[in-house]
Amino acid sequence: MLQKGEEHRVNGLGYVIAAGLLVQFVVDRVVEVKNLRVLRYHPPPELADTYDDERFRLAQRYLYDNSRFGWVSDGAFLLILFGFWFGGGFAALDGWVRSAALHPVLEGVVFIAVLAGGWWALSLPFQIFHTFVIEERHGFNRATPAIFATDQIKTLLLSILLGVPLLSAIVAIFLRAGAHAWLWCWIAAGLYVMTVQTLAPTWILPLFNRFEPLVDGRLRRELFRYVRSIRFPLENVFVMDGSKRSDKSNAFFTGFGRRRRIVLLDTLVRDLSVSELVAVVAHEAGHAKRRHLFWMTALIMARIGCWLFVFSLVMRYEVLYRAFGVATISVQAGLVFFCLLLAPLDLFTGPAIHALSRRNEREADRFAAATTGDPEALISALKKLSSRNLGNPTPHPYMVWRRYSHPPILERITNIRADGSASARETAEPRGAAPEAVPCRERNGLE
Repeated sequence: MLQKGEEHRVNGLGYVIAAGLLVQFVVDRVVEVKNLRVLRYHPPPELADTYDDERFRLAQRYLYDNSRFGWVSDGAFLLILFGFWFGGGFAALDGWVRSAALHPVLEGVVFIAVLAGGWWALSLPFQIFHTFVIEERHGFNRATPAIFATDQIKTLLLSILLGVPLLSAIVAIFLRAGAHAWLWCWIAAGLYVMTVQTLAPTWILPLFNRFEPLVDGRLRRELFRYVRSIRFPLENVFVMDGSKRSDKSNAFFTGFGRRRRIVLLDTLVRDLSVSELVAVVAHEAGHAKRRHLFWMTALIMARIGCWLFVFSLVMRYEVLYRAFGVATISVQAGLVFFCLLLAPLDLFTGPAIHALSRRNEREADRFAAATTGDPEALISALKKLSSRNLGNPTPHPYMVWRRYSHPPILERITNIRADGSASARETAEPRGAAPEAVPCRERNGLE
């Protein structure tokens, strides 16, 4: 317990954590400035067929608007956090919750729910501005105020329905399970993730969008012909009404095993040709075939287990609570403070995970190009998607390092053609034969 008169004071660890959060903010802003400074006046020649000068300038303005929005929103949230923190907000909330004399588990849920609800309420004006000003200005927003409000209500109710049981379980386990609490919480988190991923295709996603089976026709026949050729179990192909909210395009897989579904946004079906759509689906199939989702989920679960174990060690130390001016050790306050303690580590862990994701994207591109036998269809689809979504084709390397989960479009094009040429040479050259023995036209067949 803190001594009388020490409430609300922040110790040295608190200032170290605050400095880490500030450094994270500054690094992100420096990266964004560097990214803006390398913008070009004209699109790269490789993209001239999809980015004319006007489209390229639109993409730059979109990048500028989003970067400026990030400065304002991230800065505002950091100032609000510091004001609440150093103004004794955590201590006041902790005292108020304890004064209600609730059950210990309910006390923990209320403490975190109040913080989460306050953060959601503060973020709402920024979400509205981004959707109805920035996205609207650049021709992407299709959501009406009614759709936006309904989405917010559904998201809030789902968060309560799915989040409260998990949070209650974590608090209860740490209160009662002793030294092995972190292990039981880890198991609970794993079961939670598997349950949500299982329920999402059938029960959660349809709450927000309409999914219609792809009508019989050339596209459906070509997609099923392709997935059969790679022995990929697939239940159905659906078209999602993504245009109800945004004019951006995308595609994804949902479900497990034979319950897998391909989901194509209606904007994607509108913008791409049949061969390009098959290439996009082949890319997603590449992720499944290479088990990228499994390994990324395993990595995330390993991180969660690691942090839960570390939390189980540090949650009993008063110094963590003193850093935020709170007088009493508790599971709920410890969870919140531990998350803030870890936040600056994203400067190190985030780029590492993004690098792994970019490697997975290259593998999926390679798989799609090889199994369809049409790398140019994949390249054409990627070009159209980048242009349609006003992507920045020439980001600064620091921005790629810090934020990009996918390689930049020019790098992807180069890699697809390089991988295709390498595969062609390996196929054309007998084992042990010198490259000179292969006719030049065969070595460069995909270039």
